Amino acid sequence: GSALERFRTSESEREKLLANQLEAMQEKVAAMEAHSEQMQAQVREERQRALTDLLTQLPNREAWQERLSFEYNRWLRYRHPLTVAVLDVDLFKRINDSYGHKAGDRVLQLVAREMSTRLRSTDFIARFGGEEFVVLLPETPTDEARKVLDSLREHVPGLPFHFSGEPVSITFSAGLTGFQDDDTEESVFDRADRALYQAKDEGRNRVSVL
Repeated sequence: GSALERFRTSESEREKLLANQLEAMQEKVAAMEAHSEQMQAQVREERQRALTDLLTQLPNREAWQERLSFEYNRWLRYRHPLTVAVLDVDLFKRINDSYGHKAGDRVLQLVAREMSTRLRSTDFIARFGGEEFVVLLPETPTDEARKVLDSLREHVPGLPFHFSGEPVSITFSAGLTGFQDDDTEESVFDRADRALYQAKDEGRNRVSVL
């Protein structure tokens, strides 16, 4: 009986030790999981920051390339209408020269805000560089996309934008095109860019389709 009691006491102490070790391991695992989630959130935040244009808070050129590739592959599979638009603020250098770069920055922010507000949530808008923006309009034929862009184009000049108490008129030109057979990501973008230059050559403040 004495030996049995010593065995029970020993087993009880061993079980307590194992329980303490298990609890310590569980706490360590929980801490590691919390740290992992924190690191993952930090990575996501850093990636989001890397894909965002600081001035306009729109997606940047790198984000555009990713989304264009995604939508292109989706188009290859389903062949649903997909339109690409390239927009450029008219006479932007004149705004910078006349009112300063701070005014130019405000113009870009204003145009970016109106685009984000007035285009659909399914459309993808990015700042491509300088005063140039790009838009992807999924499930949208070019004639419908033109109506959308024309509506935005007619809205922007009426914005009450002033700088140093002086009204500043803003317009933009746009070129757009839809994906066609044998198109690549590069060919469709080049065609939209050519349409933009056509709109510029025809007098600006207009949408051109190729």
